[in-house]
Amino acid sequence: MREFLRAAAPLVRRICRGLMGRHHSELEDVIQECLIDVARALPAFRFESNVAHYVTKIVMRRTIEWRQRDRERAQQHRQLHADVLPAAAFDEARDARANLVRHLLDELNEDQATALLLKVMLGHSVEEVAAITGAPLNTVKTRLRLAKMSLRRWLERNGEKPRARR
Repeated sequence: MREFLRAAAPLVRRICRGLMGRHHSELEDVIQECLIDVARALPAFRFESNVAHYVTKIVMRRTIEWRQRDRERAQQHRQLHADVLPAAAFDEARDARANLVRHLLDELNEDQATALLLKVMLGHSVEEVAAITGAPLNTVKTRLRLAKMSLRRWLERNGEKPRARR
């Protein structure tokens, strides 16, 4: 089990960092909880898919749940301190894009958010996203299309102008 978890840890860490942000204060806790969940779920693995896909599903679910709870806590704190606005400081373009996607994820439903995370932040192909989520290929394409439309609307609401098409 120790060897398996040691081999799975880089994948778990990559997914958690992508979803939570590299500098999130609770990142290490999320990674540990995800590894515990993977260890607990391993006896139920039926070898019907790639083990990396199985681990990815478990970690995605746990991290999305954690993000949801974190977002609810943040909302409660904002209500307590409504006069204090967080300063938006983006040092690197990559971190800025990742942060932008995390804000968008707060507005998407779970299926669209998962598809977008797997495709954009983790670099999976559409076919891999379909295999990981267990959804038909066309469903994944629709989820990605709807998520991109939501991204465009979100950008427009926040003052961004659409890019000229090539």
